[in-house]
Amino acid sequence: MQTINISALDTLFFRGGKPFTMGQETTGNGLFPPSPSVIYGALRTAYFAENQEDFKAFKMIGKDATDQLIIEHIAYERRDEYGSDLYFPAPLDLVIDKKKKDESKAVLLQVEALEGDEISNSKTTHILRTGLSKVEDLSESFVDIDTLKDYLNLNAHEFYFKKLEEFITIEPKVGVGLNRKTRTAEEGQLYFIAMTRPRNKQDTIFDINITFSGLQLPDNGVLRIGGEGKGATYQSTSPTKQLPPNFEGKTFKLYLSTPAFFQQGWLPKWIDKNTLTGIFPDTNTQVKLTTCAVGKPLSIGGFDVKKQQPKPMLRAVPAGSVYYFEIENGDVKDIIDALKKSPSISDCRKKEGFGLVFIGKIK
Repeated sequence: MQTINISALDTLFFRGGKPFTMGQETTGNGLFPPSPSVIYGALRTAYFAENQEDFKAFKMIGKDATDQLIIEHIAYERRDEYGSDLYFPAPLDLVIDKKKKDESKAVLLQVEALEGDEISNSKTTHILRTGLSKVEDLSESFVDIDTLKDYLNLNAHEFYFKKLEEFITIEPKVGVGLNRKTRTAEEGQLYFIAMTRPRNKQDTIFDINITFSGLQLPDNGVLRIGGEGKGATYQSTSPTKQLPPNFEGKTFKLYLSTPAFFQQGWLPKWIDKNTLTGIFPDTNTQVKLTTCAVGKPLSIGGFDVKKQQPKPMLRAVPAGSVYYFEIENGDVKDIIDALKKSPSISDCRKKEGFGLVFIGKIK
């Protein structure tokens, strides 16, 4: 297993699911943080760049030396002259008072049983609510690793967070499409894209921190990542300290630190959509989904290098989404052990780092 930090050398562009055609819809909006599949592809490319014989075998006979690559962990490291901290997408069951948007502290929504007088098409037995009159979720926000630990173990009443805009700088880029034969500018092919520089005006750097297995890279090097194959450096670093859950009981929640693909849209395939019960993967423990906090879906595609064609566009549950469960039969320790072996609950593309979760307490 190896842990590295990827640091951008220039601006980056990670395309989202919104259609973008030069000369028609002239603005291309980027996506940051990048999809796990982008990071997965960058790691494979870095390996093949160092191992040309394996790349030749891949092109000629389809033998893939990176087939065992598995992304085990993705976080984001904030670095400045004073030190560094790991950050994660903010859980979506944390909210702020909409009347006090300037505050940097959020509170946890409380779990309450539905009493029957609420109007909802949800089949869950509980609801998340707060005493505040108007609230706002923490989309496009991040919490540091100590705050996440407090959140998972219920060790605090308020949780500090930072907006994504505090870590990055958006830089516009204007370009023009070129004729493939003459390499001259095409008429009506002007376009605009918003590039992302993972660094703020105070020179705080926002790196991508990855732990993976099944592949070995040099301790440091250069790789290409995202649109236009922009350059970045990587360097081996110490493994991320674990966040071991310290609790027992019949209730728990799962926090998604990366987007996940579920066959039933927002619901994993192992949960019955009518009863909201199911057997947790790789265990004999039966659980029931009681409530959840799920963000707006993301459209994620990619490019299949082996087949030389785009991957189908799929809708993913965004990072930060939280699912609350009650154990009907079994032990939470079996679930904790299962997640240590495989930290992903995504229904597909687990190896790429989709569906990575942390388990936490419910008050």
